[in-house]
Amino acid sequence: MEDAREKMMLASASGASALMLVSGDGGGDGGSNEKLTSVALLREASRLRDRGDIDADVLLMCAANPAMDGDSVRALEEKLDAGARVVVTQPWGVAPAAARRWWGE
Repeated sequence: MEDAREKMMLASASGASALMLVSGDGGGDGGSNEKLTSVALLREASRLRDRGDIDADVLLMCAANPAMDGDSVRALEEKLDAGARVVVTQPWGVAPAAARRWWGE
């Protein structure tokens, strides 16, 4: 998490207006076998902003996939509770394989 924390503070100090906090498929490795989930990153960014380590104006963003298996609503609520204020979604059906099927290729 320390590496992510440093990068968030550097981005803010460099004038970033938003941080897109995602973990990709299944979370990342923080270098010490620590899972860096998007929720953990959002919580840390919120703490940094509350302490003044990143600018209060920096928007915290997350991604949501309403077509994913499982409870996508619960996952989004957790991200919002962790501090996300902007959500980027991928509409269902725009994945390359689905697009090829749609167009009959």
